[in-house]
Amino acid sequence: LFRSLLIRNLLYFANMHIRELSAVLDIPAPKKELVREEAWKLLRHIVQCSVFLLRDRTVDCLLVCSLYS
Repeated sequence: LFRSLLIRNLLYFANMHIRELSAVLDIPAPKKELVREEAWKLLRHIVQCSVFLLRDRTVDCLLVCSLYS
């Protein structure tokens, strides 16, 4: 129960940060939704399959890397 609540909160705040970062980085409007979608997919993959990537890194760091990739 605690783990699912933690993951739900992590994904909720990550989604908010994806939206904030894509607005701040001035991504062109036609590409903005695609970039958000890809960043979201990558973050969900990290949380579900590659949790070790979260060790010694913040979620914001991973989000910035996913937005620039």
